[in-house]
Amino acid sequence: MLNISIHLNQVLKKYDKKLRPNAGGLPVEVQVEFKVVSLGGINEASMEFSMDIFFRQWWHEPRFTHNYSEPFTMAEDAGKLFWIPDTYFINAKKSNFHKVTKENARIIIYPSGNVYYSVRLTLTLQCNMNLQLFPMDVQACPLFIESYAYTSEDIKYKWTPRGTKGIEIISNETAQFVLVEARTEQIATAKISGHFSQLVATFSLKRRLEYFAITVVTPAMILVVLSWCCFWIVPDAIPARISLSVTTILSTLLLSGTVNAQMPKVSYMKAIDVFVLGNFAFIFLSLIEYVAVLN
Repeated sequence: MLNISIHLNQVLKKYDKKLRPNAGGLPVEVQVEFKVVSLGGINEASMEFSMDIFFRQWWHEPRFTHNYSEPFTMAEDAGKLFWIPDTYFINAKKSNFHKVTKENARIIIYPSGNVYYSVRLTLTLQCNMNLQLFPMDVQACPLFIESYAYTSEDIKYKWTPRGTKGIEIISNETAQFVLVEARTEQIATAKISGHFSQLVATFSLKRRLEYFAITVVTPAMILVVLSWCCFWIVPDAIPARISLSVTTILSTLLLSGTVNAQMPKVSYMKAIDVFVLGNFAFIFLSLIEYVAVLN
């Protein structure tokens, strides 16, 4: 292992990390895989979700080819030592490296010159959500991976052909969502600055209904049944009937406001809005029925 370290130090003395492998020749093939350690919060108001991942990349660096039989492993930030792909996440709002107790990074250099580089990241990603079926919705949240500077003439990204097919899931649920499916695809994008190789991972997240059944559906149905109690109150008891109807109407409005407090102000009706409005209509009609009977 010491001999490999000495050899690599000699290589790095003459190494120009501004030049990619095969500079001027065939593009570098970068294989990508990541392991989802945990899914973080999913925020509908800001249309974003977060995840903690181990991000792994493989590529071939002919300048590191050696005749020793064992691979060389380091726990360092590879970008400080040699060329690495300038991979970035297109729809990331925020990203953090983990540095406790040291940079959470791993480098393995194989005798063939193949390089393995793994880092741990926490990402906050943009996800354009359609909330028309809320809370019975399934959201498709993507993760776009691309090179920032190198076009497809210099770097080509591919998902690793290993059994994980690019994504390994450890934690597949949050307090409100369950990960139903994670699919990958490889595409080529054309931009003003050139053609780029791009990888896309799409996470299908299904919302749990239990919370809304307990905190919204059940109270709303109780309010409707409660408003119907006025049918058993004698018509002459005007204060009792009016106060019961008005109280249930105000309670329904408060429930609706509570549900939408943490939601974005979208320009369409959600399924929960239709349900609450239906409950409001039943309560309001019970009041109209009493007015008709009174007259």
